[in-house]
Amino acid sequence: MRGLLGMLLLCAALWPAAASAIYNEPGAAAPVGDADFDAGFRAIEAQHWAEAVRRLEPAARRHPRSADVFNLLGFAHRKLGDLPASFRHYHRALEIDPEHRGVHEYIGEAWLMQGNVTRARQHLRELEFLCKAECAEYHELARAIREFEARTAAPR
Repeated sequence: MRGLLGMLLLCAALWPAAASAIYNEPGAAAPVGDADFDAGFRAIEAQHWAEAVRRLEPAARRHPRSADVFNLLGFAHRKLGDLPASFRHYHRALEIDPEHRGVHEYIGEAWLMQGNVTRARQHLRELEFLCKAECAEYHELARAIREFEARTAAPR
């Protein structure tokens, strides 16, 4: 019993450090239980882009190693039309997790907004490598590229 009690006390003492490590690992899931992250996610679902940015920025300060936070910040900025901020956040997310499929899809779409299909295709190739062209992110970016090319090839 004494050994079990000691183990429980040790676990309790280490819990904050262990929880912190979850948020600070590259490629970690979204911050669990962060009110700002949750509110920012809901704002994105409601297409309230400015509110999403306002709520996600403090979450990014608290969780500087969460690619998910920076990906959503990039998405919200892109929807606001602020491509420089969008690219800044997408690049930060890719520094944290170079294999984050959502970031590759969204940054590819941002490149299309700038008219750079070559850069969008680079991210499509990365998705092809990451998921063997079998993931939703690959198909979404491929569709966006096809639509972009159809729009830009159409006679005016």
